Amino acid sequence: MTPSGIGPGTVRLVAQRLNHYATPGPIILYYIVILYYIILYYIVILYYIILYYYIILYYIILYYIILYYIILLYYIILYYIVILYYIILYYIVILYYNTIVLQLPTVFSTATCYTGLQPRSNRLYHIA
Repeated sequence: MTPSGIGPGTVRLVAQRLNHYATPGPIILYYIVILYYIILYYIVILYYIILYYYIILYYIILYYIILYYIILLYYIILYYIVILYYIILYYIVILYYNTIVLQLPTVFSTATCYTGLQPRSNRLYHIA
């Protein structure tokens, strides 16, 4: 039923023109949806690539931390082995020679053994 003053042919013509101009809308919407899913796909792929590299970086850092502690443990064990070696060597010298080995620092032994006085002289230094 058409309002008065507008013929049925006019309504049909207007509907055809509107349909003609309205059809590109869903196609553009279709391309926008496809573009959205393509962008979403690459974002997800990029996310997994970044996550993969973070996991690899995590294991590399973990590897070096473990390696650091293994090397540290090696040097600590080596340190105590050397100390034990010197303790054993010290006791072997004491048992073999039956004396106590005492090593004084060079400055101390020099200061106690050298007074700087020359025989039959009251001067500190020898005058040539």
